[in-house]
Amino acid sequence: MEDKEKTYVVHTAPVKCSMGMRPSRVALQLTHGVFLQNMPQVTEKDCKGMLNVLSFGGCFSAENPKTMEKAREIALEVKEEKGESFEDQVMDIFCISEGDGDSSVKKMSCAGECIPVIIADSWDEVNDLVEINGDKPIKGSATLMCKYGGKIEFIQTGQTES
Repeated sequence: MEDKEKTYVVHTAPVKCSMGMRPSRVALQLTHGVFLQNMPQVTEKDCKGMLNVLSFGGCFSAENPKTMEKAREIALEVKEEKGESFEDQVMDIFCISEGDGDSSVKKMSCAGECIPVIIADSWDEVNDLVEINGDKPIKGSATLMCKYGGKIEFIQTGQTES
């Protein structure tokens, strides 16, 4: 088992989002010229949604307009099928809160389209002692936050076991 705090991340490393439907991957469009085990190394600025951080399939966040749109579609289908309107009740049924206080995030039981919108301009855990073409390599413990409340973190660094 790798120690993510002491390991660097490479192209195609698997990531997860706390609001995502499934795991995804980190991708590099261009190499920085540094390779680990024949794989391009990821740096702090490789954090653009849908370019470097690929879709998690679906998003459960109530902050995501696509998820709320999906909940409304389901409510309309139920209304047409049952002949009664209960859109507000549906929102209560589908919506649960995770966390506490200011860090509380509403999570839906249905998922809308995931389009990661990263709110930072870099990953948060880097090696300050090394630079790759002016950027710092990221550690496996690095995370990002999505605009819709999801915390994105690595499942593995993508490096193969020795």
